[in-house]
Amino acid sequence: MVAASEWNDFISERKALRLSVPRGMQRSHYFLSLPYRYSVPLMVCSGLLHWLISQSIFVIQTVAYTPNFDRNRNMDASSVGYSSIGIMLAMAFGVVPVFLLLIVGFAFKYDVKRVKYTGYKPSHTMPLVSTCSAAISANCHRPEQDKDCSRLPVIWGFVQEEAGGGRYTFTTTKEVGPGAPDR
Repeated sequence: MVAASEWNDFISERKALRLSVPRGMQRSHYFLSLPYRYSVPLMVCSGLLHWLISQSIFVIQTVAYTPNFDRNRNMDASSVGYSSIGIMLAMAFGVVPVFLLLIVGFAFKYDVKRVKYTGYKPSHTMPLVSTCSAAISANCHRPEQDKDCSRLPVIWGFVQEEAGGGRYTFTTTKEVGPGAPDR
C-alpha cells in the first residue's frame, strides 16, 4: 500500500526517483524498505510478539539431588512448559496487527491531488502496476528530448510530442496536461 501510494503521488507532484545508489537529485532507498512511521511500529510489534511467544512455551529441566546433596541423574527430567496467560496475550496481540491492516486496507482511498504548479486536477489516476517491473517500464519511456529524466525530479502525465499526438509518461522538462481527448 505504501509503494502504491508513493507511485500515485507522481501524478500530482514532481519527485526524484528512489534508488539504491542515487545520482544527481535521486533519492536514496528506505533503510528498512518502508518509511519510518510504518517500519518502527512494525518492528516494535514484531519484537513484542516474539517476546510474548517466547514466554508462552518454554523448556523445563529439573536436576535431582539426594538428601546428602549428591546428584541423582536417574531422577533428572526435561519437559515442555507453557503459560496460558502468555499464550492468550500472544494470540490477542497477534490478531491486533491483522485487524489494523484490514482496517487501513479497507478505509484507505487514494484521492488524486491537484498538481502543485499548474493547479489542474487530473481526471485519471496512475496505472495500477504494483511492483511489476514490466508495467513500470511501460510507463517510464521518457520523451526523446528529455535527456536528464533519470536524474531530476519527474512527474507523470500526458506529454505532447513534437511530431504531434502525445502519450502518458514521466518527464522533467515538459509541462504535463490533462491528457488526450476521449475518442
